[in-house]
This record gives sequence, structure tokens and C-alpha cells, in this order.
Amino acid sequence: TIFALQVIGALVTPGFIDWGIYGGLGTVFTCLGISLNNPAISSISTTLQDPNVRFLIVSILIWVFAIVNIKSLKLSLKWISVMAILGTIAGLVSGFTLLFSSNQYFITQWNNLFGSYLTYDQVINTAISNGYEYIPIGLGTFGTLFGLIACTYEMNIGYAASISFAGEIKSARRSIPIATLACVALGAVVLFIMCWAQQNVVGQKFIYSSMYLFYSKPELWTVPAPADPFLYAVIATGLNPILAVIIPLGLLSGCLGLVAVSYIVSSRYWLAFSFDRFLPTFFSKVDKKHHTPWVSILFFGIIYEIGLAFSCYYAAGVVYIGLPYRSISLLNNALIAAAVLLFPVIAKSLYEHADVVKRHKVLTLLSAVITFAFFAFAAINVVIHPEYGGPPNIGVWIFMIILLLLGPIIWLLSKIYWSRRGLDTSLVYKEVPPE
Repeated sequence: TIFALQVIGALVTPGFIDWGIYGGLGTVFTCLGISLNNPAISSISTTLQDPNVRFLIVSILIWVFAIVNIKSLKLSLKWISVMAILGTIAGLVSGFTLLFSSNQYFITQWNNLFGSYLTYDQVINTAISNGYEYIPIGLGTFGTLFGLIACTYEMNIGYAASISFAGEIKSARRSIPIATLACVALGAVVLFIMCWAQQNVVGQKFIYSSMYLFYSKPELWTVPAPADPFLYAVIATGLNPILAVIIPLGLLSGCLGLVAVSYIVSSRYWLAFSFDRFLPTFFSKVDKKHHTPWVSILFFGIIYEIGLAFSCYYAAGVVYIGLPYRSISLLNNALIAAAVLLFPVIAKSLYEHADVVKRHKVLTLLSAVITFAFFAFAAINVVIHPEYGGPPNIGVWIFMIILLLLGPIIWLLSKIYWSRRGLDTSLVYKEVPPE
């Protein structure tokens, strides 16, 4: 599941940046153009919706981040910290400002701004009459939120763990618990406040209908602005020019920080897989001057480009990578929790030497039970409701199964390959080095 998660995560990550560009920057120019009554500024938002423009901008960012990750881990870590702070502030500001608005106010604002293109009711009716099936808020929606939190959890824990076990930070016992608490607390606050407020102020049916038109039926979306929570949050605040800049750019910062985290996490996992002979050994190549896994970083740059092409040129296909990302992230955490519960039974010899685990046996087992219950429950709900109002897609299921089978297949092939050369790779998972 970790292998599958790195692959699907690399395909999804560029979509977040792409979303930040056309949604975040697009919202800034749309709102400033309206506030200043300057159509030329608003037209920049339309330009940013051009897939070729988005592909060019995000491609440049992908390779800039690749170079930075190869040249300086320290600079990448500082960038992540700053972007995370800005993104969190923007999320909280957006959520709390929405709490003081109302659905009627949003409808009035929307109709005043974009009623000549599509009124609030027309957005919903157009979507429903063109194939959108509305499903009221329920467990599927909360499952999606849980999935987002799981992705945040995975990125933070993977980030702290991968660089600590790679020897790039020395305070793993301190950094991993801090990352765990921070991502759960901030993820829950930002996502639930923001999403709950969006659902109630903007309206769930309107949000999903507009996104359905924007992604699946773009020819019917005649509004000169992206169908995006960035925009809706600013409209609900009365197009306040200060908030129109702070909210979208802050949330864009969070998206830009994500790609730096993704590079670090995925490349270190790939380095470890290669070192264990699970993947070809050339992925283990490390830059002699900067001590970074440059081959793995460049490899993921290529995977990001593939994911970016999906996001820019096949928006409806984003569901093929969005659902598996959430589902596999949830499943991965559930399986890790299950492994903790079974650890004393299936790996007794390792358990006998795990002094830290034995000292905190009750707390470890209790947290594993809670973790497994939460992520397993959320995974089931995400899989049951994979799309905005749509039924489970057979193509998505097949893609997800292929992803999950890739790891075991590659592991078996590598085991056969190295056994012919006198090396038993399974020992990697049976013995723990003394250090």
C-alpha cells in the first residue's frame, strides 16, 4: 500500500498545484477585476483556465522544486514550514469568515455577479438536467473529509519519518509525535470548519453541481471564473479586497508546500525501496555533494508531469486518481494499525526486541484499535461514494486494484531476480539491524 500510495500521490500532487493556480490565482484576478471594475484584470482569470498556460506554469514549478530538493534539503524544509503556516492561516480565515455569512447572502451575491451567465438555481438545474445525480450530505461526504485528513496525515507522518530514518534529521522521537498532533488538529480544524461552512453557506448542492459542470461539462460552464471553493469563500465575504488576496494566495501557498513535501517523502521511500532491492538499485544513487537521492527526485518529476497532464487536459479523469489516492491512503493507515495489533503474534522475535513498544503496550494497542476503526470506516465510505453524486466507476476500481497489485508483483519479481544472484531479499523484512 505504501508503494501504491507513492505512485498515486505523485500523480495527484500536480493537480493540487494546478488547482491552486487556476483556483487561487484565478480567484484573485476575478475578484480584484470585479472590485476595481476592470475587465482586463478579470480576463487574466480566464487565461489561467487555459490548460496550456496551466501546464506551462506548473511544469516550471515542478522542475524548480526538483532542483531545490536536489541542491538543498534545508531550503526545502524552510519552504515547507512557511507555506504550511500561510496555508493554515488562510484556511482558518476562510472558515471563520464563512461562519459569519449566510446562504441567502451568498445567493444574492452570486446572482449579482454572475447571474447574467448562470444564476444560482440555473447552475443546479443545468447540472441535474445534464446527468448530475445529487446525493444529500451523508457518510460519503464525511468519508471524503476523512480521506483528505488521511492524506494530510500521511504526508506529515511520511515526511517526518522518511527524513528521520534517512538520517537527515536526528529528532525522530520528537518530530513524529509533533507532526501527528499538528496534522490531526490543524487538518480537522481547517477542513471541517472550512468544509462545514462551505456546505452551509454556499450550499452542498450548488458546490457539487458547479464542480460537475466545470469538470465534466465545461462547455456548459459559461461563468468567467473557476467553480472553486476559493472563489465561493471570497464571494461569501462580500468580495472584501483584502480577503480576496489573503484567502486564495494563502491556500495556494499550502498547495505549493505540498509538492515540496511530496518530493521529500516519495524520493526517500524510493531510496529505501531501492536499498532493500525491492526496486532497481540505480534509484539509490545519492548526490555526493548534497547527499540527496537525485535519481529518485528526477523520476518523480516525470511522474508529476504525467499527473499534471491528467489534471490539465483530462479533468474528468481526475477522479481516476483522486479516489484511489484517498482510498489507498485510508487503507494504508488502517493496515498499519492492523499490523501493530498483530505485531506480537506474527513477528514475535521482533516484538521481543522492541523495548519501546513493550513499555507502552496498552497505549500502543489502544491507539491502534482507534486508528484502525477510524481509517477503515472512512475508507469504506470513500469507496462507496467515489464521485460527486456518481455511482462507483468500474474504471476507477480496476485502476485501484492494479495499483495495489503492483507492489506484490514487483516484490516477487525482485525476489526471484536477486535469489538467482545468491541474495535473499526477504531477510530485509525479517531482521532488524542492531543499530
